[in-house]
Amino acid sequence: MEKGKAPVGVEEQSQAPSTVPKLVLPQTDADDPDAEVCFICASPIQHTAVAPCNHRTCHICSIRMRALYKTKACAHCRTESDHVILTDEAEKNYEDFTSADFVESNDSLGIHFANAQVLEDTRLLLQYNCPEGDCDVACLGWPDLHRHVKNAHEKSMW
Repeated sequence: MEKGKAPVGVEEQSQAPSTVPKLVLPQTDADDPDAEVCFICASPIQHTAVAPCNHRTCHICSIRMRALYKTKACAHCRTESDHVILTDEAEKNYEDFTSADFVESNDSLGIHFANAQVLEDTRLLLQYNCPEGDCDVACLGWPDLHRHVKNAHEKSMW
């Protein structure tokens, strides 16, 4: 299959009419050996975080560093930066973005969001979501989440 082309879905094998058609599934980023991976977590990059030094990580590692570890230093070169840009334009350099390119900014975390999808994916990461698979409750904080899990699901967290 040519890179960048969508699979047809079902390929007929031309050897014999009695052969069973082979199902060709679309390739995911996790299955793509050429997918860009984050140098921190080694996972395929869904959204790119670009720092002013133009080093890149996945958006999850960037959010983890800024929100949980409270550091605004580049994980690669340790250069401090007030903001990073979360984008789907992996090749675009930091200095090529303008304020018109951002749908929203979060100055407390130091993040500019280049599109609505990366903003929504970040919001989901920062919420206190119920760990039960069939429950879609988002709580206000850890105490609220612990209380919810205990009362609604009769379980405890840690």
